[in-house]
Amino acid sequence: MNTGTKLEDMIASGVIFVGYIIILILDIPVLIQILCGVVAILIMLGILIKVSKTTDRVTTTVITTRRIINSDGEVIETNESELTDEAFLKDGEV
Repeated sequence: MNTGTKLEDMIASGVIFVGYIIILILDIPVLIQILCGVVAILIMLGILIKVSKTTDRVTTTVITTRRIINSDGEVIETNESELTDEAFLKDGEV
């Protein structure tokens, strides 16, 4: 089963929270609470509200050079590369 994105889960939590507040303040029957739960589950599954992001993955290589001096006084250089994976949103996207 595919769960929603973090934003969809936050919206669904908000729906449940607002539903509980309405029930507490107005003292409405449990049917409203069940309805809010169903709406929240639909949002979490991405059926009711679709929130999607497209990201461009950019891989950068960081090369660090280390100089190691051994016991004979020789300088040994080692190159180590480290990959970092970063995601950037396109312009105008949320």
